[in-house]
Amino acid sequence: MEYILIYSVICLVSAALLLTLGVLSLVHYKSTPSSKPFGMLAFFSAIYVFGYAFEIMKGEPSWVLFWLKVEYLGIPFLSACLLWLSLEFTGKFKNIRPQLLVLLFVISVFFLIAFHTNSIHHSYYTSIEINDSGPFQTAKLGRGFFYIAHSSWLICSLIISAVLYVLHLIKTASIFKKQTLIMLMGAVWSLIGFVIYLSGIVPGDLDINPIVITIDICIFA
Repeated sequence: MEYILIYSVICLVSAALLLTLGVLSLVHYKSTPSSKPFGMLAFFSAIYVFGYAFEIMKGEPSWVLFWLKVEYLGIPFLSACLLWLSLEFTGKFKNIRPQLLVLLFVISVFFLIAFHTNSIHHSYYTSIEINDSGPFQTAKLGRGFFYIAHSSWLICSLIISAVLYVLHLIKTASIFKKQTLIMLMGAVWSLIGFVIYLSGIVPGDLDINPIVITIDICIFA
């Protein structure tokens, strides 16, 4: 129990850090084109990390479900913000960027609705159980069709972002190569962390992504 409380506190501190970075970036978003998508990414990540900090505090399905609903006010928008950030940073697709952003956020809203209507179709999470096989209790979630689709979309968004950064790295002036490499490292870091989580090799079904995404956003900052 002590370990889960420590991890919960770490997540709360991470959420506060992400919220601070998000607010600062949004307040000063006119300074650089990437500030606004970075701020939105940090803001939605803060919601997710904050919710997860409370989710793991108590091993009861009703408690877990409530805090999952909080987390999913942020999670569906992470892919859109990651792609938006990569588009702004690399300057790609300027002519059709407004349409692309609308499409990205429509997809996000779709997965938001899919999760919050799960009690009707049970196609996002097929079950919510408590895993107490490890040193602490965590949620064991049955992954349905929409969960798999959303996870696939997140992986695709990270891969596309990484490709955009690689192309930008090749073509950009040497003075900007270091910054582009940092952005590429951030995208790859998130991709590796998410794949590790999906693989199930983390003990006790613990979600490592709150820490992964906090480090990622600090890298982007």
